[in-house]
Amino acid sequence: MSKSLLSHAIKYYLSGIDTDTFVDDFIKRWDRERNSGELSKDGDNLDLCLSNIFYAIDMYDTGETDLGSPELNKDHLRTEIGKQLHDLIRANAKYRKVYEEVEKSLKK
Repeated sequence: MSKSLLSHAIKYYLSGIDTDTFVDDFIKRWDRERNSGELSKDGDNLDLCLSNIFYAIDMYDTGETDLGSPELNKDHLRTEIGKQLHDLIRANAKYRKVYEEVEKSLKK
């Protein structure tokens, strides 16, 4: 399971991590895990969640987004990642534990 990618996305969603920093880091981690074969070991629910987050990141626009644009601005990206995380937790309760662990670590 790609707990590293999932934890990184949860940290971004719950904290004030800079969006551009998150995007760059997520893509680097994604590439590393894809090249090592780690991504292919994910279960269907996690694979779908992380893939959807990757696609949302791909649609991220670092500039101001026009309302008619298909690209996502910082607020829309954070909202979409939150939606994907909550869908994952609803689909499989074991990921709630990961979410809670990350949440707890951020409160320290």
